[in-house]
Amino acid sequence: MLDCLHNAENQAMDPPAPGLEVSRRVKGIVGRPRVEIDRNYLGSVLQVQGPYQLAKTMKCSPRTIRRRALEYGLADPAPPVFQTVENPDGTISRTWFSSSTPTRSAIAEDPNALDEMVRTALQTFPNIGRQKLDGVLKARGYNIPRERLRESYVRVHGAPARFARQLLERRSYYVPAPNSLWHHDGNHSTCG
Repeated sequence: MLDCLHNAENQAMDPPAPGLEVSRRVKGIVGRPRVEIDRNYLGSVLQVQGPYQLAKTMKCSPRTIRRRALEYGLADPAPPVFQTVENPDGTISRTWFSSSTPTRSAIAEDPNALDEMVRTALQTFPNIGRQKLDGVLKARGYNIPRERLRESYVRVHGAPARFARQLLERRSYYVPAPNSLWHHDGNHSTCG
């Protein structure tokens, strides 16, 4: 039994085996070093985690991981954002495709319905602010523009507290002479 313990102690003192190198920097002639990522490793790990989770492990940006996945054919490119078309009269126009952001809700156009939703949310959460109110409405499936939400919040809740009337408190000072508050005599020294 003592021999087994000594062997285990010796194995524990040995330096660990070098880790698997999955990314490395390759210097080129000009520019920044290129981050090369092992294709097999990237293919298997992208099925489990996304580029943002892998960025720290790979010691590069998530965008670099996305680029390598596109180069290796492990990911599909995103659809184009717009298409440039030359018209018969020689002018060029762009056709923008649908946005990835959700469209705004129809309730944003009806101030009474929006006010009622904001009133209901404020009854449930009386001390909620505008940003959290936006989160509550998004959780319920409504996408409301900030400006419309701000207007509705002011109509239902009133102006924020910082814009309400505030009393200014004037303090009275007593000083022995007019220049006492700002005069500094630089001739005092601390010799000792």
